[in-house]
Amino acid sequence: MSACDRGTAAAAVLGRLHRGALDARPGFPVWAATGEQRESTDARPRWHTSMDGDWTGGFSVAALWLAARDGTGRRRDAVEAMRRLAPALDSTSAFRGFLFQHGAALGDVLLQDAEAAELAVTAARRLAAGAHPVTGVIPLGEPGLVPEGCQDEVAYVDAVGPTVSLLAHAADRSGDDGLRDLAGRLALWTLDALVRPDGSMGQAVTYDRRSGEVLATYTAEQGLRPGSTWARSPAWGLLAAGSAALRCPAVADTARAHGRAIADWWIARCGDAGWVPRWDFDAPVGDPLDTSAAAIAAAGLLRMASAEDGVPDGAAAVYREAAAATLEHLLAWVTPTSPRDPRTAGMLTGGCYHRPHGLAVGAELVWGDYYLLESLLISLAELDVNRL
Repeated sequence: MSACDRGTAAAAVLGRLHRGALDARPGFPVWAATGEQRESTDARPRWHTSMDGDWTGGFSVAALWLAARDGTGRRRDAVEAMRRLAPALDSTSAFRGFLFQHGAALGDVLLQDAEAAELAVTAARRLAAGAHPVTGVIPLGEPGLVPEGCQDEVAYVDAVGPTVSLLAHAADRSGDDGLRDLAGRLALWTLDALVRPDGSMGQAVTYDRRSGEVLATYTAEQGLRPGSTWARSPAWGLLAAGSAALRCPAVADTARAHGRAIADWWIARCGDAGWVPRWDFDAPVGDPLDTSAAAIAAAGLLRMASAEDGVPDGAAAVYREAAAATLEHLLAWVTPTSPRDPRTAGMLTGGCYHRPHGLAVGAELVWGDYYLLESLLISLAELDVNRL
């Protein structure tokens, strides 16, 4: 895979996300049907949107920041979209880490935007205010996802990586080292709870709201069954471990150890199977794949590679090679997938949002697009992985 191939794909994906972010206003893109799921013969499939940003709104805002940086977009579009995320500051959802890391902190990283920096710090402090005083874990805060009758707290691995990065960025910006300490505690508590002895991962953990004691770990409703390995769980785990290893020096060694376990398990399971996993690793052969899981994993592997640089007997080269192989396979899923493909360029097809509910299976997912774009730009040295 040449730099030209990666550069062409990155430009196409950024263009797709940039146009989608503008077309979806005042909402935010979430997913689009592709292939057999397409709802019309229009070469630009319609994005299904959320009006409040849900957990996905930050990804399209990130594309607006990236487009503003390279001159294909306008900063004011990114700022306006970021402002539409601001009401989520009052949410109780732990998924706010997604919104404000990508929607605000990235604007500060790329363009030193003062308003973005202020919003990122505010969001980090709001999240910190809800963290468990002993463990640092941030409760899920999504009543619809908590098991019926549960009197304890629930946490997911999903948003931990972006939240770690947001807290660390806010610590850099504000000088509040307590935010970085919280980022490290959050990452280690989650990884300690959910990384299994073989390196696979559960998704969710139930814990005592007073002591923080772990009561149960499982895969939530998006997976095949409670004891299975939903594909995005280890992908999110790689992102969390790599982010903590890079951004939280006090816990870097332990975070790297968790990240190695997850990465080695992922490579062993995906390396001989085309690098794009089934939606759940325990799903039967022939079930749908999930390209978005592979894109997240590529971003996590690149973080782990950077964290391993300079470490004696480190695996930096192994993880970079795995990320490169993943990206090479993912490019085959990016439109146009053949010379006669009429669809708009830059769509990462083959994503699987929620297989049990039949939602957006074989679709384009905004987070799949984003993490593919981010990974391509890191591989091209156009993004500094140590600041993400």
